Amino acid sequence: MIKVIKSGMYSSIQDLGRLGYRQYGVPCSGAMDHRSFEKANFTLGNDKNAAALEITIIGPTLQFLISTEVCISGANMNPKLNETSILNDQVISVNENDILKFGPLKYGTRAYLAVANGFETELLMGSRSMYNNITSASRIQNDDILSIVSVS
Repeated sequence: MIKVIKSGMYSSIQDLGRLGYRQYGVPCSGAMDHRSFEKANFTLGNDKNAAALEITIIGPTLQFLISTEVCISGANMNPKLNETSILNDQVISVNENDILKFGPLKYGTRAYLAVANGFETELLMGSRSMYNNITSASRIQNDDILSIVSVS
């Protein structure tokens, strides 16, 4: 699990979206940058549709409540783990109580934080993507606890 210390500008859990429901007025939703989303999941060895955190322009500050592995792909938002700079497109091991903070945007608009096995949220119409008026939340908020899929 991950605790949201500061939510940033607009961060939300996304996957590849809700396909096949447009005729009912349901937008596809899903990751805006499929290439970066899929790259983060591929780097971790996740399923290509594993839910990840889509981070827009100003990133969040997150506290890990469990040890796991993560990968950040897409925009370079100067990520730091416990005040030490980390690189995009790398598998990073995080420990319980580690703090991941995103700094000033260097380039791009959206980054994706993938976690080993993906984020676990409500599954609606085949998707875990947050979307206003479809899911209970459209983005993460301060003090939210984000669940991670566990593998037994």
